[in-house]
Amino acid sequence: MIGSPLRGHVQENQFKGEALAIAWGGNPWDEIPTAEFTWDQQGHLKLDQGKVVISKRERDTVIDWILFSQASLDVSAFYPYAQARMTQPEQLCDWPKLPASNHEKAAIAL
Repeated sequence: MIGSPLRGHVQENQFKGEALAIAWGGNPWDEIPTAEFTWDQQGHLKLDQGKVVISKRERDTVIDWILFSQASLDVSAFYPYAQARMTQPEQLCDWPKLPASNHEKAAIAL
């Protein structure tokens, strides 16, 4: 599973929005959680309501784009850099073409 890019908005120390994950033959998900679960060992990222929004065959494997319509990231322990030191998520992957969301004010790639 590729790390989850997020898009949404920040309120205080919480980033709320949606997350995109990609699974493929070498790193599949047999069951996609639809109930809330914690993504990381530190407990910063919580995801909920996952569903496959794009599934396509590439060579000899199936690639699934999984959208978690609810994502919450606690950024209180993160170091605040004066300026961005990462590639913009829009340059890393194309989000699935989905109906407009109210979570398009900010984006983070983990």
